Amino acid sequence: MMTEEGKPAVNTRLDHDSPAHKALTQKHSYIGDATVFGRHYDADYAPLLSDDGRLTGALFIGVAK
Repeated sequence: MMTEEGKPAVNTRLDHDSPAHKALTQKHSYIGDATVFGRHYDADYAPLLSDDGRLTGALFIGVAK
Protein backbone atom coordinates (compact mmCIF):
# COMPACT_ATOMS: atom_id res chain seq x y z
CA MET A 1 0.00 0.00 0.00
CA MET A 2 1.19 3.47 -0.83
CA THR A 3 0.41 6.79 0.85
CA GLU A 4 -1.18 9.69 -1.00
CA GLU A 5 2.38 10.96 -1.61
CA GLY A 6 3.33 7.68 -3.31
CA LYS A 7 5.51 6.40 -0.45
CA PRO A 8 5.19 2.96 1.22
CA ALA A 9 2.62 3.05 4.01
CA VAL A 10 4.96 1.96 6.80
CA ASN A 11 4.91 3.48 10.29
CA THR A 12 1.69 5.38 9.58
CA ARG A 13 -0.93 6.06 12.22
CA LEU A 14 -4.64 5.38 12.25
CA ASP A 15 -7.13 8.17 12.83
CA HIS A 16 -8.02 7.94 16.53
CA ASP A 17 -11.72 8.24 15.66
CA SER A 18 -11.69 5.16 13.41
CA PRO A 19 -13.38 1.95 14.58
CA ALA A 20 -10.18 0.07 13.71
CA HIS A 21 -8.15 2.22 16.11
CA LYS A 22 -10.67 1.68 18.89
CA ALA A 23 -10.57 -2.11 18.40
CA LEU A 24 -6.79 -2.28 18.19
CA THR A 25 -6.27 -0.26 21.38
CA GLN A 26 -8.39 -2.92 23.10
CA LYS A 27 -6.11 -5.56 21.50
CA HIS A 28 -8.90 -6.85 19.23
CA SER A 29 -9.00 -7.34 15.49
CA TYR A 30 -11.22 -5.17 13.35
CA ILE A 31 -13.06 -6.36 10.24
CA GLY A 32 -15.18 -3.86 8.33
CA ASP A 33 -15.16 -0.73 6.24
CA ALA A 34 -12.09 1.47 6.25
CA THR A 35 -10.94 4.55 4.40
CA VAL A 36 -7.18 4.55 3.98
CA PHE A 37 -5.40 7.41 2.21
CA GLY A 38 -8.71 8.47 0.68
CA ARG A 39 -9.59 5.02 -0.70
CA HIS A 40 -12.38 2.75 0.57
CA TYR A 41 -11.66 -0.86 1.56
CA ASP A 42 -13.21 -3.96 3.05
CA ALA A 43 -10.52 -4.22 5.71
CA ASP A 44 -9.06 -6.54 8.31
CA TYR A 45 -6.71 -5.15 10.95
CA ALA A 46 -4.96 -7.45 13.41
CA PRO A 47 -3.05 -6.20 16.47
CA LEU A 48 0.66 -6.91 16.87
CA LEU A 49 1.60 -7.43 20.52
CA SER A 50 4.99 -7.55 22.24
CA ASP A 51 5.98 -10.42 24.51
CA ASP A 52 4.71 -8.43 27.48
CA GLY A 53 1.31 -7.79 25.84
CA ARG A 54 1.81 -4.19 24.71
CA LEU A 55 0.30 -3.12 21.39
CA THR A 56 3.21 -2.41 19.04
CA GLY A 57 1.48 -2.16 15.66
CA ALA A 58 -1.05 -3.72 13.37
CA LEU A 59 -1.30 -5.74 10.19
CA PHE A 60 -3.69 -4.53 7.49
CA ILE A 61 -5.30 -6.45 4.66
CA GLY A 62 -7.76 -4.63 2.45
CA VAL A 63 -9.77 -5.24 -0.70
CA ALA A 64 -10.57 -2.05 -2.61
CA LYS A 65 -14.25 -1.31 -3.09
